[in-house]
This record gives sequence, structure tokens and C-alpha cells, in this order.
Amino acid sequence: MEYKDYIKQGLNGNAPLKLILCGNIQGTENDKVGVVSVVYATNDKDLAEQKMNELIAANPNNLLM
Repeated sequence: MEYKDYIKQGLNGNAPLKLILCGNIQGTENDKVGVVSVVYATNDKDLAEQKMNELIAANPNNLLM
């Protein structure tokens, strides 16, 4: 599956709450920690899709889920 397929799968899921998450890795040379932040939450699939597209366009290097 490709990145866009995973996004569609999340948007079309049965759960009413749609979350947009941003993941990154923080740390020093010796320690690394994965961090996931909630960027957006809604019950409206169309709003979630619109916001996801905006965030991808504005931050193409971020890992959004």
C-alpha cells in the first residue's frame, strides 16, 4: 500500500473520530525517542480530509498519519 492509500483507509474507517497525527524522532546521539502528536481531531470526515491535505501541502517533510 502507498501513503495515500493508508490515509484513505483511515478516513473511510467505521470509527467516527478522525485523528491526524504527526510523528517524528527526537533525541541525542545516544538516545532516540519516537514522538507522536495529535494535530487535529474531528468527527467530520470531509473536514479531516481537507485538513490533512492542507497539512501535507504546508509540511511535506512531516510524517502525518
